[in-house]
Formats: sequence, structure tokens, C-alpha cells
Amino acid sequence: MDMSPDINYAKPFGFESLAAATIFAVLYVLLFIWFFGIYLQDSDYWEVFSPLSLFCAIRATAFIIRMVVIGSDSAGRHFGLLVGANVLFDGVAFPALLFPATLFVVYRLSGLDYGEHENDGSTGAIGCLTIYGVIPFAMIAATMFGAGGVPQQSSDPHAVDFENPPRKASAIILFVLTVLQACETVRLTRLTRARVLSAQDSNEAYPWTVSPETKYECYTICVISLLLLIHEAFATALAMGDTAKLLDERLWYPFIALPEILVVAFFVVVSMPKAAYDRVNNRLIAFFSWCGL
Repeated sequence: MDMSPDINYAKPFGFESLAAATIFAVLYVLLFIWFFGIYLQDSDYWEVFSPLSLFCAIRATAFIIRMVVIGSDSAGRHFGLLVGANVLFDGVAFPALLFPATLFVVYRLSGLDYGEHENDGSTGAIGCLTIYGVIPFAMIAATMFGAGGVPQQSSDPHAVDFENPPRKASAIILFVLTVLQACETVRLTRLTRARVLSAQDSNEAYPWTVSPETKYECYTICVISLLLLIHEAFATALAMGDTAKLLDERLWYPFIALPEILVVAFFVVVSMPKAAYDRVNNRLIAFFSWCGL
């Protein structure tokens, strides 16, 4: 049955804090407006900003449903409504965030960032896999598995059965892709750092833009990859382990919701007008210098 007059399923799904859901819903609506506006203005980078717009739209919708379910007892009894929100949160959105992060590394590795430099053959495994459609195909497959991983009503009327093979398959695929993205980010950072040091020693020209700023931008990308890894490691544990316990908002918000919105915030900085971007980037450079990097 889709609706029970006696059971509110919000708590078994981990939906409890109305304030947190409201804050995230508002933030994602604003972020969607930002990225969709950037996409309309800069169609050259549609493959970056259109997935980000989609991700923000999905997250905004999911958090709005979360608000409604938490705030309305009658809505909380609609099992199908909570299943829809759960699929939006755990099934279909993350590839739309991981793909732009992957493309960002590909652009840096190929020397094509912002379309100013020629390809120097440094794209690497992740670039080849992206170019030939393997990674996009894997992400589509993960999305389909995630959408098919629908929670079921348990024999216990106050519990939900989250165990299903499609959800696990989706989590495993996305975890592998996230690890691959992180490994290539480390490779990017090492290659960039080596070229910066070489340029400082010999004053040779390189196909890349070689500067300390480039090096520090790579450190920022490493932070983004770390956030994606934290997110996906927890999401995989969520799919493979005791889902009901891991959906506790005291764990879910720090390890799922917060890393996602921090990654999106990074792309907001990247998409800023140059003057604003330079101001933020200078602060990041000062921070990394203070850390001794």
C-alpha cells in the first residue's frame, strides 16, 4: 500500500530536521539559478554547467520534498513520496556532480583549460576514457541502477527495506569512478608541480600555463576530490551496510549533503567573473602558502 493512515515513514527514511532541509533547499534553488544563468551565457562549456544545473535542480527538488514530508504528517504517510525523495538523494544525482569534476581534471591534464592552450598529450587514462564515452556510459549505467534501487516496505511496518542489488551496483560503479577521478587529480597535481618547479629553474616555456597559481588551483582540485571520496565512501557504506542506521541525519548531513554542496561551491568560484575569481583565488593561495604547500 502506498499510504497507511497510522504510519509516518519519515523517520525510517532519516527525514527529521526541517530547518536543515529548508536551508539546503534554498541554497540549491539559488545555485540552480546561478549555474543555469552561466550555462545560458557560456554555451562553450555546456558539458560542465548543464550537469551542474541538473544536479542543483535534482537536489533542490529532493530537499523540498524532504521539507514537505517532515513538515506534514499526512505527506509522511505516503510511502511513494518518500521513495521518490530517496531515489533523488541516493540514486540519480551524484553522476551529475562527478562528471563536471572529471571533466575539470581532463581539461587541466590536456592543457585545454578555458580553451587557451594546445593539447600536449598529457590527458591520461581518465581523459581517454571520457573522450571515448566509457566514463559517461558508466555514469549513465550507475544512474539507471540507482533509479531502479527502490526501497521496499518491510515486514516490520515501522521499518523500510533498503537492501537491493541495483542500489549496490550503482554505489560500486560510482565509487570506482570517484577513485579514478581522485587518482588522476593526484597525477595532475604532481605533473603541474613538477612543471612549475622546472619553469622556475630554467625559465623554459611550456604548452601549459605554468605559474604558482596553477599549482595552487590543483591543490584546490585535490580538496574537491577528497570531498567526493568522502561522499562516495559513505554512500557505498550506505548501500552495502546497515542503511537505516547510516541514514541518521547526524551522519548523513556531514558525510553526504555537506561534501556535495562544498564541491558545488567550488564550481561557483570557478564560474565567477575574473575579478571576483582572482580575489578568491588569491585568498586560497595565501592559505596554501601558510600551510607550507
